[in-house]
Amino acid sequence: MITFSKIKLLPLLLSLGMVVLFLGAMNCLLVSNPRYGFPVVHLELKQGVEQSYAGRYKKDPSFLSVFTKLPGMRQRALEKAQEKTGLIIADLDSYVIRFKDLSNFSPVGASSRSVRSKGGDMFLVTLSTTQLALGEIEVESVLVHEFIHGVMRERMGIGAYLSLPQWIREGIAVWGAGQIKERINNLIFLSLTKGIDFSIVIRDLKALHKRLDEYLMDALLFEYLSWAHGKGAVRNMLAQIVSGREPYSVFEEITGHNWSKLKAQYYAYAHWYLRRMAFVCGLDTFVQSKQLANLGDRPSAIEGLFSLLNNTSDPLLHSHAWYWIGRWSYEEQQYQQAMDAFWMVLKDLPDNKGLQQSSRYFLAKCFVQKKQYQQAQAHLERFFLDYPQAPLELRADAYFILGQAHFFKGEYPLAIRALLQASQESQNFAPDAFYYLCLAYLRSGQIFYSKLTLAELVYRYPHYEQLDQLRSKLKEQLVSI
Repeated sequence: MITFSKIKLLPLLLSLGMVVLFLGAMNCLLVSNPRYGFPVVHLELKQGVEQSYAGRYKKDPSFLSVFTKLPGMRQRALEKAQEKTGLIIADLDSYVIRFKDLSNFSPVGASSRSVRSKGGDMFLVTLSTTQLALGEIEVESVLVHEFIHGVMRERMGIGAYLSLPQWIREGIAVWGAGQIKERINNLIFLSLTKGIDFSIVIRDLKALHKRLDEYLMDALLFEYLSWAHGKGAVRNMLAQIVSGREPYSVFEEITGHNWSKLKAQYYAYAHWYLRRMAFVCGLDTFVQSKQLANLGDRPSAIEGLFSLLNNTSDPLLHSHAWYWIGRWSYEEQQYQQAMDAFWMVLKDLPDNKGLQQSSRYFLAKCFVQKKQYQQAQAHLERFFLDYPQAPLELRADAYFILGQAHFFKGEYPLAIRALLQASQESQNFAPDAFYYLCLAYLRSGQIFYSKLTLAELVYRYPHYEQLDQLRSKLKEQLVSI
């Protein structure tokens, strides 16, 4: 039986039913539409570049320089993406760029996706201002990379493009953008800074793909195709893939080999290519010098690096070569040669914060060894000012060197302040920090604190070789009082 209260609910129920029907119909429509999922984005474009960026880098000179040059970079990147792939972009104006502030911890330098805007459907490339400011992206090659993704998506449709194996999509983009050398340089950097043996990397290319660089080996396949089968081989392959043919069949048809044989040939090529890059840039010489230094033959190691500097122009190898010349010269007590090398890292080479902060620290150590304490203090003050994010261990060691400089100048209160920090935080110099701290207290007349420091030194480092000397000095002071 229909009651009056139920009749009152009928309009509401009918409205809800209409909403459900409408949403269902729209869902079916969007699912059948290849543009489904395109977000709607408001863009203020000029020459293909979003103009409304107002983030934290808007007045940064490096950002403004790139922003001014971006229309020209965009045009060249569009031309190169088409030239490398052989695919024609239907509407060049629809490929647009914007900047966005990302987290300082985000590894993303660029991303791309299709969007809807007032001007129609666009392929939007987003560049990270943070990575740009850090100098971690080469803008034009990044644009070529993303535009290659775009033109393939455009020609194949999103669904078909995303169904391609990722290694094909990314390998073509890295190869076409000319990013192979950049990625090899990244591996060389890891070899120089993290102790990764580059020869082992080359021997185990499967591990390279899985652990160090996901796309370098993929890109080297297309470099091999271009080298072995002509410059048009990759474009021929792409033309057939975007037409709908199965990729592995296309590879086998173009090369005349089954996939297993093709893979063996391209791995052999990758071995040769990486070995050649290591030889050309001088990495082999650098590795040999480090091996000599590890065996104790630092003079020969230094000689090898000077030879490297004369025979390669690679800035990455240059900066590391000068740094290790400085380190090994310091260990050989050739302090002027060490200082000259560290100055090269600081003044004349690309800014690598890790090398620069360590070079500034060792430069101060050289000045202490040469009894030029005022210069040592100046460099340490610059170290603390310029590198607030330096590793804690390096900062603690720097406090010890600063404490030494103040101590030898007779500035005991300042020495105590620096040595207190070093004694608690330095892993390399903690016993020596306690030693100089004890003496600084003693010479400034603070006998009680000197005795306390000596007691803590005995407790923490009972086998420290200078303990008897400290006890004797403290006893002499107590007798004189």
